[in-house]
Amino acid sequence: STSSHDTMVDSGFSTNITPSSVSSKVLVFFNTNLQMRSSAYSGGISIVRGSTAIRTGSTGNSRGTAGFWSAQNQFHMNYFTGMVLDSPSSTSAVTYKIQFASGYSGETVYINRSHNGAMDFDATSTMILMEIAG
Repeated sequence: STSSHDTMVDSGFSTNITPSSVSSKVLVFFNTNLQMRSSAYSGGISIVRGSTAIRTGSTGNSRGTAGFWSAQNQFHMNYFTGMVLDSPSSTSAVTYKIQFASGYSGETVYINRSHNGAMDFDATSTMILMEIAG
């Protein structure tokens, strides 16, 4: 969980790939699940290569690099699924990770679990990396 509002924080979900050529691209498939502490609040995620956000919002707002924002009832899990085509330009191991943040200062967002822990449900996040030869 996080209450971070102005800065995206690591969710703990990351995976590595070592491209075979500097011209290769990496297709990142992701699915993650967020729940807010209470209704009418929001949270968001960002997909990051190393320390560089590769899936960001288009508005450039002050809430970091969130690609998705959703306000829901606190009893609904928010599922974020998508893909990003990246050009890491490297033949060294590259780390991709999911970061997240709260949409409101002081409000907590939970990843892969409900706001009240074992009382409701949990979920599983996934990230799959596929090299596309260049």
